[in-house]
Amino acid sequence: MSSNKIHFGRPKKHKQKLSELTLTIDNLSLEGRGVSRQTATEQGQKTIFVDGAIPGEIVRVKISQQHKNYDEAKLISIEQASVHRVDANCEHYNHCGGCQLQHIATPAQLDFKQQAVLSLLARSAKVTPLSIQEPIRSAPYHYRRTARIGVNRLSQSNNIIVGFRRKSSSKLLQVTKCNILPENLSGLFDQLRQTLQQISNAKAITHIEYQQGDQSGALTFRCKEPLSKQARKLLATMLTELGLQGFLKFDSATEPLHTNAESLSYFVNQVELRFNSGDFLQVNSQVNKQMINRAIEWLALTEKDHVLDLFSGLGNFSLPIAKHVATVTGVEGSESMVQRASENALYNKIENSQFFQC
Repeated sequence: MSSNKIHFGRPKKHKQKLSELTLTIDNLSLEGRGVSRQTATEQGQKTIFVDGAIPGEIVRVKISQQHKNYDEAKLISIEQASVHRVDANCEHYNHCGGCQLQHIATPAQLDFKQQAVLSLLARSAKVTPLSIQEPIRSAPYHYRRTARIGVNRLSQSNNIIVGFRRKSSSKLLQVTKCNILPENLSGLFDQLRQTLQQISNAKAITHIEYQQGDQSGALTFRCKEPLSKQARKLLATMLTELGLQGFLKFDSATEPLHTNAESLSYFVNQVELRFNSGDFLQVNSQVNKQMINRAIEWLALTEKDHVLDLFSGLGNFSLPIAKHVATVTGVEGSESMVQRASENALYNKIENSQFFQC
């Protein structure tokens, strides 16, 4: 009998050996990776995405993942650096997935983002703007008033991890400081870690949401099971030291953990917008105020106008605009946000606005 065997199915594919290449970076992807189309293949040019590379740079890379239409590569060295390259102002930048562009000077970041939007408009909508206005700007650091902080207790060491997800990973990175959060919260991560380390069922806390108003901020602890009285007391003590309010959020309810006399709110043009734990906020207070004023200016509103605000949220645009027009109608998908916007209108004595859920 013949020893030859008959094999059914497709032949095994032999992956090409992951190689090192020298590339010229052409542009930046929407997620902040360098893009090169310099490599010739049997099918033609193949796009390669390189973490940490900047347009105009010549870099040495190693292919890390191969796909049918594109490859991914890790940066080995920079043969010719961009004039826009700077040192990131963060000790965690090379590993943290929170920020993607800190290695690029701020003015160049804005230029790259603007070009990305223009390219998207041209490619998807076939639109080319007749004129381009100056972008709205803010401080590059300490501007963010919301954040989602991950929490995990390691099974073997029992150590608590508090931070953000690693780059291209679902795993958490231990973070000690984040320079885009307010300066007064420089010790937030260490205090969270030290406090949670003392809580036996800290694994019940899946993540923490941070929100900041003009006068007061809050931490909301997302829990999958109840916390003990001792755990609640430890968290309340920490919140007092941080000067923050606190809430426990379960699937069906949110419970106050620690509050103070200050309301969770922010002001836009003499309108006080109050929010609750978990409500959506524009992350950058400086940019938000400028956006609202720019909208009012460009719309050239008059007292005869009727304005429709879609996805109106808690009234962020609607209520400041209401002072300039006959009526404002806000439409929002979330019932709780419709209620919040209506309450904000009532609190600010704005009678020419109404809000509906859609």
